[in-house]
Amino acid sequence: MQGRLENELKIFNTIENKLKGYPDFVFEWYEILKASGCTAATCRDYVNKIGLLLKSIDTDIKNIRIADLNQANVTVFYSGIRVKKDNKGNEQPTTNSYQRAFYMCLNNFFSYLRKSGKCDQNYMDLIGPPKAKDDNVQRVKITADDFNKILQYQESKTPFLWFRDNAILMILMTTGIRRSALSSINISDIDFDTNALVVIDKGDKIHKYCLPEKTMNSLNKWLRVRNSHIKDDTDALFISLYGNRITSMDIYSAVKKHTYDALGVELSPHKLRAGFCSIMYEQTGDIEKVRRIVGHKQVSTTQKYVVTDNKEKEEAADIMEFLLN
Repeated sequence: MQGRLENELKIFNTIENKLKGYPDFVFEWYEILKASGCTAATCRDYVNKIGLLLKSIDTDIKNIRIADLNQANVTVFYSGIRVKKDNKGNEQPTTNSYQRAFYMCLNNFFSYLRKSGKCDQNYMDLIGPPKAKDDNVQRVKITADDFNKILQYQESKTPFLWFRDNAILMILMTTGIRRSALSSINISDIDFDTNALVVIDKGDKIHKYCLPEKTMNSLNKWLRVRNSHIKDDTDALFISLYGNRITSMDIYSAVKKHTYDALGVELSPHKLRAGFCSIMYEQTGDIEKVRRIVGHKQVSTTQKYVVTDNKEKEEAADIMEFLLN
């Protein structure tokens, strides 16, 4: 489970190199985030979001002063994230969860500036969090058939990438694991006698997964290829063509490629995680069980992942059609 620490250190190092081109007050905020226990991935996400805010004010980010931030430009920036362009350049409304992620980041940033005496107010106070809405209306339901199509249509230039990406997809689809946890898996984290996988995930929580035989078969095929390409004495389960541990961004890119090839739409590993939740809920009808499987703290979080097909509403319409004269 040392792979997670290895990944975290790499991410923190990348963030800190990037912050050399940012104003000092952003680096100071980042240090508070890090000290408070935020994961490397969260820190990276928050820094990137603040970078977008600063670029909307001036492309010369390094020389932006706190005085350059005001209610007007923060409001304009936040209003702008309510829509984004798709692959064809068409503007589409963003989801409630997307907007909430930006709100939480900006609120944290300006709360720090205000509490540290660097700014007189938190500009997000007047804006407030996005109103809750049903993202289920906007999201596409991912089914087991979609999972099968992705696996069957999977194409790669080399056997190395085919076997590696197939094993990656199998683990994502049969466990619902996060890509950050997936990239940190070491071979020693897998018990090949019991098919058990143990990882440290978000919030330093230890999760144990039971891998199906089909996933284990895929892993064993990958390991035979991996062992013939390994260059350094690394325990990393998934490596690049250069023999190094793959990053979560490598996983992100691979998943987007294979899902687009198979389905004509790019899906992220997070979307596959949501698809796993929807499939588990459809099969079990037990949201609490799904919560435990994927390791969420609250059922309300799991409910946001589950995408239904509105069968209940169709059933309600049929019932009322029968009852009313």
